Amino acid sequence: MRRFFFPLISVLLLLSPSICFSDPTSRDSFDWEGTKITMFYGDETDVVIPDGTTVIGEFAFADSETLKSVVIPKSVTKIENEAFARCSSLKSFVIPQGVTVIGELAFVDCDSLKSIEIPGSVRAIGESAFFDCSSLTSVVISEGVTKIGKYAFTACESLTSVVIPDSVRAIGEGAFDHCRALKKWDISPDHPHFKSVGAGLLTKDGKKLVACLNSAKEYQIPEGVEVIGRSAFSGCAFLTTIGIPDSVKRIESYAFAGCASLASVRIPKGVTVLKEGVFQNCWALTSVVIPEQVTTIESRAFLGCRSLTSIIIPKSVTRIGSYAFAVCIKLTAIEIPEGVTKIEEGTFLSCVSLKSVVIPGSVKEFDIRIFEDCPKPTILAPKGSKAQKYAKEIKLPFQAK
Repeated sequence: MRRFFFPLISVLLLLSPSICFSDPTSRDSFDWEGTKITMFYGDETDVVIPDGTTVIGEFAFADSETLKSVVIPKSVTKIENEAFARCSSLKSFVIPQGVTVIGELAFVDCDSLKSIEIPGSVRAIGESAFFDCSSLTSVVISEGVTKIGKYAFTACESLTSVVIPDSVRAIGEGAFDHCRALKKWDISPDHPHFKSVGAGLLTKDGKKLVACLNSAKEYQIPEGVEVIGRSAFSGCAFLTTIGIPDSVKRIESYAFAGCASLASVRIPKGVTVLKEGVFQNCWALTSVVIPEQVTTIESRAFLGCRSLTSIIIPKSVTRIGSYAFAVCIKLTAIEIPEGVTKIEEGTFLSCVSLKSVVIPGSVKEFDIRIFEDCPKPTILAPKGSKAQKYAKEIKLPFQAK
């Protein structure tokens, strides 16, 4: 996301009668829908939101260049999407008790924000609410909050602690992606919905791994885990070793995306689909053992695996998705198994070291961009096959096989 830099905005809450505040800012400085502020148009540097205001609307204060301080009354119950987005000098913020919803991207790119306490009146923390708050070091989520939205704290790279109360029932995908300073899960051993096992955050029954601390260097997934959740290890840039037990039956999309130090992975035999982006941008990945039961390699599964030199695709595979091996710049050769009928868009895009591709007669459809930015790999296929005609059409070397 782009970064924006504006004057200091400090947000204060009317909590104590001993603190003196200036008079409320004129209602003429805002656009209103009833008791909802939809936009701030004034030129005041210090704003006191009038008491009785219930909602701070979408983009209401986003990208402001004049504000130095904002006072929020207790009457406010909802802070909508991107209400304070890109207030890059905001260092502290007190969310009023009574607020029930923090909208999507509400504080996105507030990269000077140091700490936040979310009151128990809040039921849901919206998607990407604190995305890229890079200076945020601590988060206290109070009892009463039930949902942490997906990507809620993604890229909060200074975050060292987060309290997850017993009331939290749902944690969205990637909620703590790229939080590289996070060292532990602050969660009660009696939490009714989640538990921590080492660096992993699991559902209480132990069947699904929801997330892993991005600071982890190695991790053995506990026996009994059946599902590795979407984006569970995404952004674990220091992870060099991962143990996946045979109990795992499903690895969801982007589960290991951005694990830049991970050199090898053993996929259990029970896994039948390599989901979208599952190993995307695993830069150090040199080898992968794909079990015979796998039938589908989805889009972008190995995109950007720039150290991958070779991979054996089992005969059980019948579909390889678009951009599945794109930008695998050290991949030299690959054999498409019999049973695959189509090679999709950008499958080998920018595979600059690719020398040969074995294509079976079963392949009948070829996207025009399969070998874009590849220096003319040799196509090995049956004589008279669709692959031979394709090779001739786009002027690639052909060898009958």
